[in-house]
Order: sequence, then C-alpha cells, then structure tokens
Amino acid sequence: MRFRSDPASIRGSIAPVVTPFTDQGALDHDSLRALVRRQLRQGS
Repeated sequence: MRFRSDPASIRGSIAPVVTPFTDQGALDHDSLRALVRRQLRQGS
C-alpha cells in the first residue's frame, strides 16, 4: 500500500469495521451502514 502523504500525519483513532454478511454470504448493506454510522457518532 502506498500513502499519498506522510503516514505520520494521520491523527486520531482508526477503528476497524467488521464486514457483516447475511446468512447467504452476501454483504449485509444495512448492517454495514449502521456500523459505519455508529462509528461516526462515536467520533471514530
């Protein structure tokens, strides 16, 4: 992976987001959207 800028300039927390899948193995868009919104609300 190449950074466009100096990686040392990155500030704040970088929280991992687990990719949610349905029982059929497809990406669960609604759950992913909810997880990302939660991270944003929490400031991550």
